Amino acid sequence: MPVSATWHDDAHTIVRVEFRDPWNMVELSEGIRVSRQLMDSVSYTVDAIWDSTRTKGIPANLFSHFMMPNEDTKIPANQGAVVVVVHGALLQTFAGMAKRLLPQITKNMHITNNLQAADAKIVLLRNKLA
Repeated sequence: MPVSATWHDDAHTIVRVEFRDPWNMVELSEGIRVSRQLMDSVSYTVDAIWDSTRTKGIPANLFSHFMMPNEDTKIPANQGAVVVVVHGALLQTFAGMAKRLLPQITKNMHITNNLQAADAKIVLLRNKLA
């Protein structure tokens, strides 16, 4: 599956959504749905990592999909931080634009360039809350 959602850690406190080329909006929506099922299966805060290190682009209609309220724009009550892992200038630019243009769904979104930095960012954010 080009977009998959699994537990990132054994403690089930981080969900990882992983992208592999080529992927489309239907596959993204399915990945979001599965990630929410995982989050719904526990009663505590769950952070998310969106790992795009294995993709080079985005579907043409990605921005417009998130501009209007739909199932994919609903934030789970127990969702914590979302750390987006991006490689390359195109995806970094897109993530930055999304942060500015979609504040209602990206207010707790952070951007890193590798999984180790994503893990470290989540630890840092959790320590600030403690």
